Amino acid sequence: MYELAPDITRQYILDRLSQEQIMEYYLGCKVHLKKRFCSPLRKDTNPSCGFFYNKEGDLIFNDFAGFFTGGCFKVVMHMHTCSYSEALHKIVDDFNLLTGNPVAKKEYPLVKSEKQPTVILVKRRPWQVRDRDYWIQFGISKATLELFHVAPVSTVWVNGSIIYGDKKYDPAYVYSFGNGDYKVYFPLRKTNRFVCNCGTIQGSHIFRDYSKGVVITKSLKDVMVLHELGITAVAPQSETVFMHDDYIASLFELAPFVVSLYDFDRAGVSMANHLRKKYGIPALFFTNGRFGTENHGGKDISDVVKVQGIAWTKTIVYSVYEHYRNGSNTTVHHPCEDEQLSET
Repeated sequence: MYELAPDITRQYILDRLSQEQIMEYYLGCKVHLKKRFCSPLRKDTNPSCGFFYNKEGDLIFNDFAGFFTGGCFKVVMHMHTCSYSEALHKIVDDFNLLTGNPVAKKEYPLVKSEKQPTVILVKRRPWQVRDRDYWIQFGISKATLELFHVAPVSTVWVNGSIIYGDKKYDPAYVYSFGNGDYKVYFPLRKTNRFVCNCGTIQGSHIFRDYSKGVVITKSLKDVMVLHELGITAVAPQSETVFMHDDYIASLFELAPFVVSLYDFDRAGVSMANHLRKKYGIPALFFTNGRFGTENHGGKDISDVVKVQGIAWTKTIVYSVYEHYRNGSNTTVHHPCEDEQLSET
């Protein structure tokens, strides 16, 4: 007898598989609620990830350094650079749910509890010459830092414990998003450069003019560099975080056009390609000479300003940006495909 193929939905999958089962299959690690471990999504030498259940009962994988937070379907989307629908179908295929030999559902005897909010407190300190020297190399003024609620700090507490005291060789800056939402940035560190307790879209926490277009980029630092150039930009908490469909839709309502400007590396190119394929958002890059591209001196706009200067960078940016302001869909900077970075 002929049977219609079922609708592949979230509920269809969760009726046949558990969230824990999906997480373990794709992340390659056991689900423990009270155990920290190194992130399987990035190079991570210090255990900085964990699992928790939100108030809706969804299992969440959380990178406490602010690189990624999401449920099992979002994990699949991120790991395979695919859309939500593609992630659902991939899970169905990988677990043989449409065949006569599907993987059996496995229940996990875990005690589900709501995540306790991470409380970050900071003590700000006065601006010093060393702060100016750090930020001015990227063309970012004190006025812009204060506009975006960025300040130097002398002490940082997380859940009541002091995790940082001011050191000249290890400065820290707080990004304040309101309502107790903070991100602390340690710019000179090689690892553990961020402490974050929120998912606020960076740049959306202050009034912005979207009437001349908007750029989606990867960090508040890049958002501030673009602000210095007179361009409105926003950024998720990291370049591995997917923006919600509703937020992308709101950008298209507010702005005449939307483009992305991510780093010219594997993570940046993957996210830019995701935005291009799913939403039709053109991808722009500052390239560094790899794969036969032009060498702009860096793989992101902050590094380019540091190397080339703010005036040169502004000339390059505006030569490209005006194409989109005038309604052109031509991609001026080469949007390197995923496979081109497969060996990075």
